[in-house]
Amino acid sequence: MSQLPIETLLQNLRYLRLKDMADHLPNILDEAQKQRQGHLGFLSSLLEAQLQGAQQRSLNQRLKKGCFSPSMTFENFD
Repeated sequence: MSQLPIETLLQNLRYLRLKDMADHLPNILDEAQKQRQGHLGFLSSLLEAQLQGAQQRSLNQRLKKGCFSPSMTFENFD
């Protein structure tokens, strides 16, 4: 039995290592249908989810490499 198009799309997104797109696809697809977004609006939302995920991972890596403790903030900096 062949896979549904959404399942194939999710599998392809994960294969391409676009995890954030795959994780957010169902919600973004539902929202796009509710708001009657066009293809460009839907694609833009999907790309934005991937971009935000990549930026968050990049920030987390920099914080980890910087060996900053979670309690270090500008408020308690001397």
